[in-house]
Amino acid sequence: MAVVPFVSVEEYLAREEVAETRHEYINGEVRMMSGGTANHSILSVNISGKVQSGLREPSCTAYSSDMRVRNSRGNYFYPDVSVACGPIYADNQTTLLNPVLVVEVLSPSTESYDRGVKFDEYATIPSLTEIVFVSQDLVRIERYTRSGSGWLLEVFLAGDEFTAAGVALRVDDLYSRVRLAA
Repeated sequence: MAVVPFVSVEEYLAREEVAETRHEYINGEVRMMSGGTANHSILSVNISGKVQSGLREPSCTAYSSDMRVRNSRGNYFYPDVSVACGPIYADNQTTLLNPVLVVEVLSPSTESYDRGVKFDEYATIPSLTEIVFVSQDLVRIERYTRSGSGWLLEVFLAGDEFTAAGVALRVDDLYSRVRLAA
């Protein structure tokens, strides 16, 4: 991720409106999003499709990585998949303020950033109850659920089932068409 010198939120949002690539904003630093792999794309599509089709609450919607999320610190991110219920938007309906779920498909180049900085930033969103990390190199999904003042981790592997945003998901379905190294 390339880092650009300090910019204001207003400047970031103005640039993002016309940018050809997406950027995240953390405490005045703008970080260009890295490109994805075929596995990353397939996982993102599989997850968003299964979650969207399984949502039963009419006020809930799944969003792709085109929808930005803002946290309580005023920082902006593009999770691979997010779900919000009773959406509250900002910035001309380009930013969610109240996600209940964010999903990050992990890439080798961004995994430590996603697990560290982004996790901590996501955790400041009051509405957020679940953060899910999905490996693209092996069949492994980690779901963190908010519990009191902390987060509980559950790990799901091939053959497992779990829920996210109230939707029952099968790990094997989410990894359909993903090609893992032998």
